[in-house]
Amino acid sequence: MCPIVLTPIVAPPDTGTPTEGYSLGRYRRRVARETGNFLASLVQAGSTSFLQDDNYPVKSSLDQGDLFSGKWLLRPTAPAEDRVRIVAELGYDPQTGTLRPDSGWTTAPATDEPYELHGVIEPWEQMIDLVNEGLKRCMVVDHLVLAFPTDGSTALNLTPYAPWLLDYRWVRGAAVVDPAAVEDPGDIDMTQPTFRGWVEPQGRSMYLRWQNVWTGNNVENVLVLRCLKRAYDHCRDDATGVFGERAGVIEEVHEGPVPDDWVAMGALVEFWDTFGDVVAAGNRQEAESNQSKVAAQFTTLSQQYFTLPPMTLLTPIRGGWYVGAY
Repeated sequence: MCPIVLTPIVAPPDTGTPTEGYSLGRYRRRVARETGNFLASLVQAGSTSFLQDDNYPVKSSLDQGDLFSGKWLLRPTAPAEDRVRIVAELGYDPQTGTLRPDSGWTTAPATDEPYELHGVIEPWEQMIDLVNEGLKRCMVVDHLVLAFPTDGSTALNLTPYAPWLLDYRWVRGAAVVDPAAVEDPGDIDMTQPTFRGWVEPQGRSMYLRWQNVWTGNNVENVLVLRCLKRAYDHCRDDATGVFGERAGVIEEVHEGPVPDDWVAMGALVEFWDTFGDVVAAGNRQEAESNQSKVAAQFTTLSQQYFTLPPMTLLTPIRGGWYVGAY
């Protein structure tokens, strides 16, 4: 019988391969700006009971003492116990640029320490949850490189290697490659059909199956799979890390692979779905209208930032003598 694998063509890497990371802080600030109620600045002086900022609009000659009262006050680089407070009632003095928290800090704000004021979304726990939900809505293309079985098997359980594979349709193509023939097996052209097989879901597991036993002589061959992956599952610990080493972002320096505006719209779709009735004071029509607007923007950005790769797995050959077998 004919070999199941055709010779792959060497090509440049996918244009969608992420090279820039976007930190949790960048995602958070973008989501907050989209709500229209956000300010970020630096501390000039402070103690455990106040911080002072000489920058406009915090320091102002206007009579606006109630402008920031009741707003979330976030110190993103502070210890966990000091990170989030609320500006106390009558706790803002525009003449001196002073903000007082509703509960004192253990560690005083340092000069030039960043801080943020948020008026809609709780800026840490709730915001992190929304950012990660946004990352789950955004997709990237990734290559999975595995040692090809040499024991004559015709199936491979992909789940131990890629637990993030949640849908069999996320495997868009496959090829068996001699790693000595290419600089990077993940850089081969996966736009042409090169592998005759299919992916079969079995409960939570995803099995790649192929029709014939591979008859190649090179036991060093690797199996390259071109897959879709949630951006949530393709994050990294910091700017020096490797995408895919962690799932989600929970610390300020953790980075995701997709642009902040795309994630922000995905996060706001989730926000309006979960908290829309509360924010709109029970006006469900207003909540649904706002969700529809951000959902439309998310769809537009999805079309801008992501192109679905073609499905290039070849259909298995049917065997037999009867009409239609080929």
